[in-house]
Amino acid sequence: MSPERLVTPRYCQLCGRYLVERYVEEEDRTRYQCEGCGFVHYLNPRVVASVIIEHSGRVLLQQRAMEPGKGLWTFPGGFLEIGSGAHASGGVAFTALGGTVRLDDSQHLDAGLIISGLTPTAGAIDFGDIGFTSGATSAAWTQAGTSGTLTLTSGALQASVTLFGSYLAANFKMQSDGNGGTLGECQEYCVREFRG
Repeated sequence: MSPERLVTPRYCQLCGRYLVERYVEEEDRTRYQCEGCGFVHYLNPRVVASVIIEHSGRVLLQQRAMEPGKGLWTFPGGFLEIGSGAHASGGVAFTALGGTVRLDDSQHLDAGLIISGLTPTAGAIDFGDIGFTSGATSAAWTQAGTSGTLTLTSGALQASVTLFGSYLAANFKMQSDGNGGTLGECQEYCVREFRG
C-alpha cells in the first residue's frame, strides 16, 4: 500500500490524546507520537519476516533494542516500512550453527546488505532467482579492504552481494539448489575476518 492511501492517525490508540509528529533519534526518522502517554504509532502494513532457528532442540531468540517492545525477546526478523519496498538490507552473520541465506530477488539487492562469517562449515548463499547451468554459471570475487563483492553470473543474469572478510573466487562452489536457483558455498577456509 502506498503512503498516499493511508489515513494519517490523529488520536492515540491507547489513551485517545492527540498525536504529534516527532523525530525519533534511535530510528533517525519522524513518527507519530502521543502527546499524553508517549506511545509511538507505527505506520506500516504489518508485513513481517521472521526466522526460527532451531539447533539441538534449542531455539535462537534476540532481545529487541528499540520500541515497540524494547527489551523483550523475539525471533530474529523485521518489518517493511511504508514506502521502503521489499528490498533486503542490513546484515546477516553466520555462526557455527551455519544456515542458508535465500535471496529470492538477488538481482535487485540493496547495497546495504552485508553477509559475514561464511565458511565451509557455516553457511551458504542461495541465489533463488538465478538458475544454475553447468559451465555457464560462475562466481567472481573483488576484494576491497575488509570486505568484497561476490558476483554470480549465469547467462544474462547477474547478482552481487557484499561479504565481510577475505575470500578467493576459486574457493566458491556454485551448484543447483534443487529448486531452480543457484547455491553458493565456500569450499575452503578462505575467510580471514578483520576485527578492529
